[in-house]
Amino acid sequence: MTAIPRSIPPVAILPFALPMLLAAILWSIVLSAIVSARNRAAAARVLERLRATGLTLTGNPLGAYTLSGRAGGVDVLVVNDASMRPPGSREDEAEHTVGLVRVGTRLPDQIVCESRNVDAVMGPLPAVPRVSTGAGMFDARYATFVAAGAPDGAVAWADPSTLATMMALSLLWMRVQAGRCEVAFEPVASQDVPRAIAVGVRFAGGPPVPGDAHGAASPRAPRERRGWSGAGVAWPVALVGGFFGFAAGCSRPLLDLDSPSECAPGSILVPETDSNGSDSLECVPWTGPGPDPVHYKHYIGSYVLGTGFLALVGLAIATATLRRRLRGRLGHVGARA
Repeated sequence: MTAIPRSIPPVAILPFALPMLLAAILWSIVLSAIVSARNRAAAARVLERLRATGLTLTGNPLGAYTLSGRAGGVDVLVVNDASMRPPGSREDEAEHTVGLVRVGTRLPDQIVCESRNVDAVMGPLPAVPRVSTGAGMFDARYATFVAAGAPDGAVAWADPSTLATMMALSLLWMRVQAGRCEVAFEPVASQDVPRAIAVGVRFAGGPPVPGDAHGAASPRAPRERRGWSGAGVAWPVALVGGFFGFAAGCSRPLLDLDSPSECAPGSILVPETDSNGSDSLECVPWTGPGPDPVHYKHYIGSYVLGTGFLALVGLAIATATLRRRLRGRLGHVGARA
């Protein structure tokens, strides 16, 4: 019988691997429960704010949704997270995700776009001249064009508080065509939906958007989004990456131990501990069917160890990312308060 010294027997991997895997499973369960609870609370907050508008809500409050009904005496449609192409874009260009407000209006056809997009929207030689709104900051950032032959007062909507709100909500474009007005912003936070509706009502002939004495608008509110625990990525990566642990378990030293040159035919390697407490592997006769169960345990333990380790690393990264996002959101809310 040949004894081969070895500090850790192959079978000793399992006692380390199984607790690590169980810890990763428990961690992912707890993290998912925390994120789910946060999502429910966020959805309740957003739902309360959207219902306060008095409009009918359809869709996911934390994702794409639609608000429809009457506000300020006019029919209003709000579509958040809508996919649309900006004016002047080609069919092969990517769509933008926007928060869209649509109302009926008596204004003549006109368009407001970002100054950098004038060539794409109006062409290098616009058919009509650029119109000033009387607000220098707004006119520096956006270009306004009104259809030829439009009566005076075509941009009477351009009061200071309305323009400030449009800029604060990151206006992308505004288009009036055939009695329908579309105002597109970056996706709108639930706290800002009333202000976006007020802008739409203004284009429908309503009053100016409420603002302070100087027409300034409050900063853009943070967007409530569905939280993500990260387990959906950590576990697939860990399950695939665990094969690297399996490969490590099948590395050259173990292959040497498993080599027929170490044991006679009909013998297997088993872990033994001598009187001095040293671990070793010894060849003993094996008459059972199939391959060596000791090495099977080692290979399985190697895979479980690799999977558990990668899952823990992935969940730690996901937890740290979630904590940073929560701290950033709380800090933003505190600054606004």
